[in-house]
Amino acid sequence: MKNLFIVLLLFIYNSYHAQNKDDIKHLEDLTHSIAKGVNTKNHEAISNAFVHPSALIYSTFSGLSNGSYSKELNTAQGLSDFVKNFNKPLEQIFDFVNVNLLSNGRATVSTYYYVKIDGKKSHQGHEFYSAIKTSNGWKFVSLIFTTEPWN
Repeated sequence: MKNLFIVLLLFIYNSYHAQNKDDIKHLEDLTHSIAKGVNTKNHEAISNAFVHPSALIYSTFSGLSNGSYSKELNTAQGLSDFVKNFNKPLEQIFDFVNVNLLSNGRATVSTYYYVKIDGKKSHQGHEFYSAIKTSNGWKFVSLIFTTEPWN
């Protein structure tokens, strides 16, 4: 009986650990899908990463202590439309993607990104996503990011 209990505990632990690894991989892939959307001007890849087109995006610009942000790009749809209509090649590169699984299908994702516009260094910054696990998989609920000059 004791051996059966130990085997059951190991099975539960391994199942939980495997599920966490799957969730982390899905969230990393979801994050990278946004960069792929930016790099290929696939605006649907960007909007599909969010739970809804009205998901909030808040960008603070370096050097502005008042928390100024772009009103045009403050939703997933705004970011998607910007990428779709921007007339120069864009490239977004992640330095890292860190996933923090919380409880009950909630997570946060942080990144450090760089952007090139028309092949030239443009800006960089931190990104902080909040995510939920839906019946259609993981989706982002919001994004907060900083924008700094890329020297």
